[in-house]
Amino acid sequence: ELPIFNHVILILTMAAPMIPSYESTLNALMTLHISKDRASILLASSRRKQTVLDIREYMRRVDLSPSLPETVVQVTGTKGKGSTCAFVESLCRRAGGCHTAMFTSPHLTDVRERIRLDGAPVSKESFVSAYWALREKLDLHAEAEGVPSLPGYFRMLLLIGLYVFRHHKFSDGKPVDLMILEVGMGGRYDATTAVEADVRCVGWIDLDHTRVLGDTLVAIAREKGGIYRGGASGSNLALDQGGRSDVLKELRRCAAEAGGGMEVV
Repeated sequence: ELPIFNHVILILTMAAPMIPSYESTLNALMTLHISKDRASILLASSRRKQTVLDIREYMRRVDLSPSLPETVVQVTGTKGKGSTCAFVESLCRRAGGCHTAMFTSPHLTDVRERIRLDGAPVSKESFVSAYWALREKLDLHAEAEGVPSLPGYFRMLLLIGLYVFRHHKFSDGKPVDLMILEVGMGGRYDATTAVEADVRCVGWIDLDHTRVLGDTLVAIAREKGGIYRGGASGSNLALDQGGRSDVLKELRRCAAEAGGGMEVV
């Protein structure tokens, strides 16, 4: 017979909840959040212009507000937006003393590269914890109408990032001061635009994703300029476009339609 101590250990082991591994979490992410058949792909594509509303509904379901207490910087563009995010993050952390959070895409070797805290990828433990905490909340609404029960791959990664950023405490006990979000594609209908940013920046514009965004620089500028907001809701910035006045004119039009101005930097 087992000693009483071993009996207790056995009972506790059997009662303890199983903690999913990082590998099983990645498998769930890749299996459940990626459209693989033609019908699913077409359905996902048809919801592109609903993305901002969809993300805000998911945020509501998982108790994340689109208006975050942290300062939020959103960056879009065709070339250099990732570098701009990295530069802003490093400058604010090293020179400004801010605790930073950054969401970018794509990644090179590990999906956690997309979600960074003070410049370092989120830990496997935090990634796993965030994914399953979100899944628990989302699964409560599995039968609800309005949006697919589970968000797609990029949308889910954004929710993981926002959840991590919102709940993380650094070693000094302080939360995130500055959050930097890199747009995935375009801007007007991008998932990151569901978050209310304080600073919105459009970098260098060139032809990209023309099948979706348009086949002219002006058309693409209109998609990128869709991140701009008006009123007292922060700043709208644009990188100088090298004399391409038509691009800057379209960006200014986007800002004006949103009720704001735009500054060229």
